[in-house]
Amino acid sequence: MGPPPDTPIPATTPEILLHYTYVDKIVQGLLFSAFALLVWDHALTFHREVEYVWKGRWTVIKILFLFTRYATLVVVGGNAWSQWQALYIRGTEFADLTFFVLQFSLAPFGV
Repeated sequence: MGPPPDTPIPATTPEILLHYTYVDKIVQGLLFSAFALLVWDHALTFHREVEYVWKGRWTVIKILFLFTRYATLVVVGGNAWSQWQALYIRGTEFADLTFFVLQFSLAPFGV
């Protein structure tokens, strides 16, 4: 819940805007780093996953493992993709459509 409608907007100084820009760049860097590490982890462990998980029988634990493993990749990848679009093609119809699809396709998962 936000502030009441009659609350005045606080003054924004160039220093505050610079601070928020700096923090935003740090967050974007962390997001891209997390996605790169996640992809690297998937690449390193995929052969073991095929050997030990995919060749086994289907159980609830197997389904939960695969769901969490690949849902995480989709969510972090989608966030990185939307951040990349915000950096390079913000305001285009393609970026707006992708953001809309991401937000509403991941909403049932609580993301």
